[in-house]
Amino acid sequence: MHNKTNIKNQTIALTLTIATCVALIAVYWLHIRVINLFVSEKISYSVRPGDIAIGLTIYLKTSIDFAIFIGRLMEKNPGLKGRIGIEIGTALGNALGTMAILLVWALFKEVTWLLALMILLA
Repeated sequence: MHNKTNIKNQTIALTLTIATCVALIAVYWLHIRVINLFVSEKISYSVRPGDIAIGLTIYLKTSIDFAIFIGRLMEKNPGLKGRIGIEIGTALGNALGTMAILLVWALFKEVTWLLALMILLA
């Protein structure tokens, strides 16, 4: 009986995670299309190995601290509702942060000193 509950909970959480991912991909796509209406150098939809390597480096730099933070949140908010809230909240927070960075980058990339400051802070 307990195993069936775990499978049900995993299925619910994974289904919501996949739905959130699909929705956020659509929002990203729309966000980039809107930004591209206003900038001279368009944001590309292509995925390049160099871009992946840079993103992976940034991810690895922050992932350990983030895992500790999420672990503490899950410990304080046990159960399926807490887990789903943490997962969706994390996904939305990451998505909104990335969209904000894309917008700032697209609008201010012509300002060299600001671009250098953004790179240093990242």
